[in-house]
Amino acid sequence: MEKIKTGDLVRPKILRDIESHIERVLYANKKQAPTFSSRGKTRIWPVDQIALVIGNDERKIGSSSILKIKVLLDGEQWWVNEHEVEVVSEQSI
Repeated sequence: MEKIKTGDLVRPKILRDIESHIERVLYANKKQAPTFSSRGKTRIWPVDQIALVIGNDERKIGSSSILKIKVLLDGEQWWVNEHEVEVVSEQSI
């Protein structure tokens, strides 16, 4: 898996359900770490929309770490988990 870095173009990973062939959408968050009591604004990020990575931050949760990626979508900054996106190559555009 290619390491995601600032300046990369990314999109939600394309995952298809074998039976229904429905493409997945990703929910991006305005807050880096939304909580149940303070979720903040979210938006749907369709798999065919490409975003620019403008930053990242590692969050510790117990003994695990999660890399959060900050992307620019439609002129606004949003946060997603690294494992939910993939780097776009010239062949996949």
